[in-house]
Amino acid sequence: MPSEHFDAVDAVFHRLAEREQQRGGESIVDIERVVLLVWHASGIVGNGGFHYFFECALPLLATAQAYDRVGVEQAASILRRLQEFFPGRHIPDDYTERMAIVSRFYDEHTDLLSQLEREFYSTDALMEQRLAGWIRVHNDVFHVRDAA
Repeated sequence: MPSEHFDAVDAVFHRLAEREQQRGGESIVDIERVVLLVWHASGIVGNGGFHYFFECALPLLATAQAYDRVGVEQAASILRRLQEFFPGRHIPDDYTERMAIVSRFYDEHTDLLSQLEREFYSTDALMEQRLAGWIRVHNDVFHVRDAA
């Protein structure tokens, strides 16, 4: 269930995502990228679990660092733990290779991954609160009237 911060954070995310799509990744500064990564990851995992996260190929470690930066360490830790499922802790860029590994670790560790997904979902309210705070603290970058 969305928190009181959902609409404000979502509006910022959509504005940033549209700019990135129109003008490229170089149009997004570091402070903004944190919002893009965290909000995008939350939506992706919420819609299809970690399997979908790896289908979408968000950068795992950069996303974990973004969660750390906004103060949601539990979610960051869970994301970092996922890297352990990849041989040599290397996540292949190639979609087919990456998804073959993901499918295999889902087959072999279904219960553990389900538990990690539930733990990740449990951070959503805190994440929304912290992202709203991040946007407020960096209002010189985001230029919003109220991030809730």
